[in-house]
Amino acid sequence: MDTHTDILSYLGKSFHCPRCGRRHSLPIRKVVNENGALLRLPEIVRELFGSDVSMVLVADENTWQAAGERAARLLADAGKVTPLILSPRGERQVSALDCYVTDICAAASNADLIVTAGAGSITDLGKRAADLCGKPVLCVGSAPSNNAYTSNLAALLVDGAVKVTLPCRPPAGVVCDTDVMVNAPLDLIRAGFADSLAKAFANADWKFASMLGLGDPYCSLPLELVSSAESRYVEQGEKIAARDRCAITALVDGLNFGGISMVIIGTSTPASGGEHHISHFLDMTAHQRGPEVFALHGLQVGVGCLVLSRIWKRVREMPRAEMERRLASHTPDHASYRKIVEDNYFPFSGTLPKEYDGKLRAIGVLRSRLPDLWEQILDGPARIPPEPDAIRSWLAAAGCALRYEDLGIDSRIARDAAVCARYIRTRLTVLDIAAELGLLEEIDSFLA
Repeated sequence: MDTHTDILSYLGKSFHCPRCGRRHSLPIRKVVNENGALLRLPEIVRELFGSDVSMVLVADENTWQAAGERAARLLADAGKVTPLILSPRGERQVSALDCYVTDICAAASNADLIVTAGAGSITDLGKRAADLCGKPVLCVGSAPSNNAYTSNLAALLVDGAVKVTLPCRPPAGVVCDTDVMVNAPLDLIRAGFADSLAKAFANADWKFASMLGLGDPYCSLPLELVSSAESRYVEQGEKIAARDRCAITALVDGLNFGGISMVIIGTSTPASGGEHHISHFLDMTAHQRGPEVFALHGLQVGVGCLVLSRIWKRVREMPRAEMERRLASHTPDHASYRKIVEDNYFPFSGTLPKEYDGKLRAIGVLRSRLPDLWEQILDGPARIPPEPDAIRSWLAAAGCALRYEDLGIDSRIARDAAVCARYIRTRLTVLDIAAELGLLEEIDSFLA
């Protein structure tokens, strides 16, 4: 299994992994990323779902214009299409608020299939609704901005402000038309490029947590999969920003393979680490203050990748003696950090208390085992993330933000997010290594 074409040959199958020795399952049956892909929609529906299919096509006003209207017109050749165009509820545009899921389920009650025509929010809302009402889903992309099209997860805001990642069945099929992708809003294209850089950091976090016996056992296949696509576009930032068709097609492959990597492992672990925790913290903070997020998720993730690259570099360069001295002399007051969050940002409600308690247990394991595993961590996980200069160069070439302040995020909020975000998820990341060694007391140097 050497290239992305190999993994696509396993669509709709389970297979023995040559990397980790376990069996992986890939229930997605069709992934199309090409020029004119929308024209194949009737054929794809008939192939996957049969003839005379009753469909509800979910979009919002923007994605209806970008891809939904044309998709609905083409899909009429494969069955009955009922459009559901979601309107914003107290926000400028439709986001991943769980209140929309009820509307989708109601509209799809007598349908055979849910079709989503949109980017991350519309896709996740449709996947969640399809999962709840037992319908298959076909995802039509409107922008190269996210991993959602191929993933088995839905990132939603519940109770108005708590960001949760819910498991769901992956789509039966994914259709991304290059003509649509290259004409997406430039900020969405940049967000997808920036978000795609997270895979190396997520895999580094995943590998070191696995060495501690925590979380999912590590498998190198997901990183190999996304890297095979990433190598085709990561140094093409100028072309990405110029809407070059080849570069954006490669970017869509990278994003789709990121979603597929989550499906074969079963969780978001291969694609989401500390950089995502910070972005989720920022989103939850923003939603406590109003209906809008500070910035696009992917752009926040891109800045997070740059911050984490600096932290990993500091870890890589730390001798054992310094690590042992720091670990012995530094014991964070976890309750005080939780109080900072509750007093200034958002309550620990919903799933957050469970995540916090799980994180404290994981930190206990980290502190007890870090000395024994230090050299292995330096020789393994710490070598996965790119150097800060490379991340900065790639982001800058694509015109992506390099600091949270570039996204209009207050420096104090950014600082507290970087220090406290680790408490909103149980999963260990390099933020936990840094915090337990006192490195996050130097957070301003990593955020600069």
